[in-house]
Amino acid sequence: MPNDEDLSHADLSQESLETFILRHRIPAWLGINHMLRFPNKTLVPCSIPDKMFTITKSGGSGLFVNNARIVSPNICQNSRISCHGVSNIITFIEASFSKGMLVSLSLGT
Repeated sequence: MPNDEDLSHADLSQESLETFILRHRIPAWLGINHMLRFPNKTLVPCSIPDKMFTITKSGGSGLFVNNARIVSPNICQNSRISCHGVSNIITFIEASFSKGMLVSLSLGT
């Protein structure tokens, strides 16, 4: 979830609102504690086919999802969703990933 200022600068004319939201969504419940346990540079699926998020641990700088730092973890959370505030609109460098790169993750609590 980017903040209001970042959203006000987003160019939504090039994509639909639905696509924009899907670019910021992981299709599974993923709390901050799960992400902190991931190895650095873990790939997790985005809600857009063939797009992956890279979860990066950057020492004192925190936890990143692609280019966006998680600044407010677990803003809203229940058994179905977990929302995190991020520092930027999330962008993707890689155009796509092959299915062979995907690793099955166990997200046990």
